[in-house]
Amino acid sequence: MLVERRTDASGLTIVPSGEIDIANVSTLVRALSAAVADGATRICVDLDGLAFMDAAVLNALVAARWRCRRAGARLTVSCTDPRRIRLFQVTGLEDLLLPQALHASQFAQAAPSTDHAQVHRQRTP
Repeated sequence: MLVERRTDASGLTIVPSGEIDIANVSTLVRALSAAVADGATRICVDLDGLAFMDAAVLNALVAARWRCRRAGARLTVSCTDPRRIRLFQVTGLEDLLLPQALHASQFAQAAPSTDHAQVHRQRTP
């Protein structure tokens, strides 16, 4: 599992890839916590690079949303896979985490080119 952080003028996009489950969700949790601690005010989590995710990811996103709200930040989730969107719907989290069905491409459109964006990567041990 890999978590990439992309920072540009529109905010911070966190892009996990690979498989996330209860065994390695802590890497995503650390990336989300660091984003809030670093003072990010707009955070988008792009789930489209994931091959697999379980309920641990949903839990991490809900917890991160509450941390963001307390810090005055906004958390959105980008998800275009109909199966994952259905998971958000079935669990009742669609309105909480996908209020505008914002996709990473829309999030980035408001920003200038990402050619000079900072990119940080974290791997699970």
